[in-house]
Amino acid sequence: MAAFEKAEVTASPVYDIDQFLADPHVQARGIVVDVPDAQVGQLTMHNIIPRLSDTPGKLRLPAPDLGQHTREILTGLGYTDDQFAALVNAGAIKG
Repeated sequence: MAAFEKAEVTASPVYDIDQFLADPHVQARGIVVDVPDAQVGQLTMHNIIPRLSDTPGKLRLPAPDLGQHTREILTGLGYTDDQFAALVNAGAIKG
């Protein structure tokens, strides 16, 4: 990297994930954040993009669990409780 800097070439190293997470620029910019997760306790993930100065945005909710909103979506599409139960019983969806 020193040779690139001396020649004023735009370049950056290729990192593995541990190097990326430890990079001072990544840390200072808040590129990754830790969010709560029901299965593992805490999950490191990429932050919201773009984060604008006046409206930076933020993660409001963790990702939903598999099937968490299925009933709500299918009900909104007109499925009855019996139809929903039949899909769960057939193993087509998670209830």
